[in-house]
Amino acid sequence: MYFTLVIQLNYNLSMYLNFCVHIYSFLKKSLIVIILLLSPSLVRANLSMEELALEQKELINLNLSDLLNLQVTSVSKKAQKISKAASAIFVITHQDIKNSGVTSIPEALRMAPGIDVARIDGNKWAISARGFNSRFSNKLLVLIDGRSVYTPFFSGVNWDVQDTLLEDIDRIEVIRGPGATLWGSNAVNGVINIITKKADQTQDGYLMAGGGSKERVFGGGRYGGKINDSTHYRVYGKYFERESNVDLNNQDANDQWQMERGGFRLDTSASSSDDITVQGDIYKGLLRYTVNQMQFVAPFNTTVATDAKLTGGNILLRWNKQLAKNESTTLQVYYDVTDNDYIELHQTHHTFDIDFQHILPFTENQNLTWGTGYRLINSRNRGSFAITPTLKQEESNLFNLFVQDEITLIDEELVFTLGSKFEHNDFSGFEIQPSARLIWTPTTQQSIWVSISRAVRTSSLAEQGGVINQRIIAPSASVPLPTTISLTGGIGRASEKLIAYELGYRIKPIDSLSFDLTAFYNVYNNLRNFQPGTPFLDDSGTHFVQPIFLHTDMSGETYGAELTLTWHIMNKLHINANYSYLQMQLHAENGDSNFPENAERQSPHHKFSVLSTLNVLPNLDWNLWFRYVDSIPDFTIPSYFTLDSRLAWKPIQSIQLSVVAQNLLDNQHPEFGNDITLSRSSQVERGVYGKVEWNF
Repeated sequence: MYFTLVIQLNYNLSMYLNFCVHIYSFLKKSLIVIILLLSPSLVRANLSMEELALEQKELINLNLSDLLNLQVTSVSKKAQKISKAASAIFVITHQDIKNSGVTSIPEALRMAPGIDVARIDGNKWAISARGFNSRFSNKLLVLIDGRSVYTPFFSGVNWDVQDTLLEDIDRIEVIRGPGATLWGSNAVNGVINIITKKADQTQDGYLMAGGGSKERVFGGGRYGGKINDSTHYRVYGKYFERESNVDLNNQDANDQWQMERGGFRLDTSASSSDDITVQGDIYKGLLRYTVNQMQFVAPFNTTVATDAKLTGGNILLRWNKQLAKNESTTLQVYYDVTDNDYIELHQTHHTFDIDFQHILPFTENQNLTWGTGYRLINSRNRGSFAITPTLKQEESNLFNLFVQDEITLIDEELVFTLGSKFEHNDFSGFEIQPSARLIWTPTTQQSIWVSISRAVRTSSLAEQGGVINQRIIAPSASVPLPTTISLTGGIGRASEKLIAYELGYRIKPIDSLSFDLTAFYNVYNNLRNFQPGTPFLDDSGTHFVQPIFLHTDMSGETYGAELTLTWHIMNKLHINANYSYLQMQLHAENGDSNFPENAERQSPHHKFSVLSTLNVLPNLDWNLWFRYVDSIPDFTIPSYFTLDSRLAWKPIQSIQLSVVAQNLLDNQHPEFGNDITLSRSSQVERGVYGKVEWNF
């Protein structure tokens, strides 16, 4: 049955991918032609200054009450106001993304408090929530329109393939702290949900193009239409090429990156109570990077420039049914395939996921949300001397059931939420992940909330078994043969465990100003640690092996606070500012006593960000984005300040021209170090690019 299903899905996906390739190719080749054909209409689309001023106010000076009452879905899997959410949630809006001038999703996440974002090289990032940052961070769950982009090989996210047309993103909901009660394993330190606009919000046409010193060339387009009054669609395509950076020695880092992508979305109201969404994406890319190459003769370790080919696609179906005024069900099914071909490891993952949810008014003061789901992942891995997976092919199954009860103790004032996720996976078996949350809203201008949660992070394929050969040590007088340093998995069924305590306070002292403060204390057990083993002579007799075994004997505590400020000044200036503080204390019962200290020193203690938007003229905006990131001692990364500037001008309603200058305060700076595979990191350089956008 499974193989029949996979064959059918592969056949359907192949047809879908071919269709999307034709759509994307058409958009890409027609970009210049469309501009030339329709350019006379630009003159006729001119607006008065009064109309432009009204539009700017709508887009930039969004009322602060509207921001606080923004509907989010990631906290309780149903729409609710931010002010009523008993969780540390931050929303990056579509306008925030536009104002910041970012060109990728990882860069946009820098706006969120409590999220560590560090660029390793031109196409790789280290992204985590509340510490434990690395390229292979594994305690953060990321979703795109409800589709998990988790990779089973290291229980994390391949950020180099997570993208869409940024203009189509409605918002990014960022939860700091556990979300495992609703979202399951790996939602340990946070949940990021990237939500795109509905098809009826992206009607007609949109084209954009640009280029510059680092963002060499980029472009994209989208067209939306409707089949009838209840059925809307859109198709999109995009392409970019990014220039390489310089390494720590100011030499070319060979980390160029190019990617092309296309997709579609269809939304239909089949009846007054039924809403159906079908959407999908396809992508293909090439990235370059520099990696350590090992050999058993001098010089033993050399760096070589190589490349990786990345391809994949997905298709998703979601059916929402309104059963009564406050009762609804949601059924979601998706299929996802990724194929990442690196010199060290070639991975192919097929994921099939089905999820059902029911929102049920249980009593007058109780709202019950429950659901169940199943996920099947089939992985194929082809390794090398650098990375040797124990399992060439692995099939994993995940079953889950969750229930959450929201109880109103005092109407419009005190709400208690209790729930738990129950999961069974092939690695650690049965897991329970409960949470309890209480929010008190004494006035409409302030709220206080508190929570306690349990979350687990299941072991990955790499941790279950496999070898990563890092480097070769040259022979010496005491060791006459070369020695390979080998990280070895095989930890068994143990999951990492977290108990999290959180306290939050929100207040709007005046209509134009709001604060959101969160404090947290986390207790971890069964964290991964490395323990050196006894060296032995390899079976070939050509070299020794120094094994370093993965163990689960590390524990720890983290604590900190995050503060967010939103301030509107005289309807002309809008400021979003946030500050994050983090402290980590890790302990190992056995193993390498230096490893806990190193892990503590891989995340900054302090971060600060201010994004301002000034409406200089009715058709002219100026954005400044200032950030500070504390030092990362483990990689000898010094603290740094950055300043980005964006100037955007709308000569007419349908056209916007913008110039973005990035990293204005220095020529270049490093943000992170090498990962465990010893692929070489690079520096983030100063850059500038121009962009033109056309809505028609």
